[in-house]
Amino acid sequence: MIDHALAHTRRLYAGRTASDKTEERFVSFDFLGQLNWLAVIVGALIYFLLGALWYAPAFLGRRWQRSIGWDPEKTLPQMKPTTYAIPALAYLVMAVAVGLLAAATGTDTVVEGIVLGLTLGIGLSLMHTMVDATFDPNKPEPWTWFAINGTYHALGILIVRSSSRSGADSPAWLTRMTGSRLADLFGVAKPVIAMAHFPALPGTPRHIRGTSIAELTELVTTDVDHLIAGGVDGILFCNEDDRPYSLHVGAEIPATMAAVIAEARPTDRPFGVDILWDPMAAMALAKATGASFMREVVTGAYESDMGVWAPDAAELYRYRRLLDADDVLVMANITPEFASPLGSRSVAQRARSAVTSSLIDVLLIAGPMAGAEPDLAAVREAKEAVGERVPVLMNTGARADNIGRFLEVADGVIVGSGLKVDGQTWNPVDPARVGAFMAAVRESRSAS
Repeated sequence: MIDHALAHTRRLYAGRTASDKTEERFVSFDFLGQLNWLAVIVGALIYFLLGALWYAPAFLGRRWQRSIGWDPEKTLPQMKPTTYAIPALAYLVMAVAVGLLAAATGTDTVVEGIVLGLTLGIGLSLMHTMVDATFDPNKPEPWTWFAINGTYHALGILIVRSSSRSGADSPAWLTRMTGSRLADLFGVAKPVIAMAHFPALPGTPRHIRGTSIAELTELVTTDVDHLIAGGVDGILFCNEDDRPYSLHVGAEIPATMAAVIAEARPTDRPFGVDILWDPMAAMALAKATGASFMREVVTGAYESDMGVWAPDAAELYRYRRLLDADDVLVMANITPEFASPLGSRSVAQRARSAVTSSLIDVLLIAGPMAGAEPDLAAVREAKEAVGERVPVLMNTGARADNIGRFLEVADGVIVGSGLKVDGQTWNPVDPARVGAFMAAVRESRSAS
């Protein structure tokens, strides 16, 4: 039945959609589904309120009235509700149109947004107003009218450029006002997501035969309790010791993890799941346990310790839709451990296309192996490539002595080995290390 449902889902998604291609740009109403509608409404509202100030008698209102033949010293025509409702509706439609054009042209950065806003405001609105001023014989001061109206609409369209396909590439002030899903989820800037590593699970080479579910649960719960007591913002459950790793795990792995997570999961903060290295299994586990996010490698192609590694983001996202799990954030590592990317694309190119083409919710930058810090330049390159569109997190190698400089660039961190006894990945959590790490994070937050 599941195979049939998946096949049906693939047929439904077989057509070309707005996110299918990165390099080829096209205008499509599919982008309506990617607009940040709150940002669109806010942009239209600011456009409208700017008009109230722009045409106020104390500013340009009296000069505008004279330009169209109204005597500001006499009684002016009575304004009806529709006088204000129609422009408000028009500004909303304009905000949607600008958002669609931003999506179709791949406008992502602040500079690109300003260029698009100026192009539309000056090239279309201002020029249209100039033509009207040239041929309208009824206005006594057509060029005054042009200067006031044209400048207003050019500025308004520049502001409305804040509406976009995802909302994440809006100007920073608007992103903060609407709130990213990550900030909404954790309730804090630059969240710390701490790893709760499972011992080797049934069927894997390092599993200790005879270990019961209750014993696994006790080990994992003890680590989780130490992490929560130390003040981390979220927990990420992972089968870290199932070495050597598999790209397609058996059903026993998510089944065992689900049983343990049901007992060990926190109730006062978000948690996520990761199954190395099977995104489909991780998504199913997230849905079954009520996780808020999952971590995996879902884009690109790599040579790796597991052989040639080519995850399928399309399959994962269709499976997420099939499971009705759209609320599960996908945190995707684009520089995975134990692997090297095939091809010549830069970190910036992979970051940008992962967000645009594969709809990644959160980007992760890792070092060459568990416990190894990433190249800070790679974190910065990814962050500069996507701007405010999605968060970029440090994924490996975080320690109390390096987290400050990484959080100057990254939007948060996933930390595991640095919180373990002696800093070793497969050791238990060390409460003292958790305390020292969170103190360093708080110092970094207060400095930013």
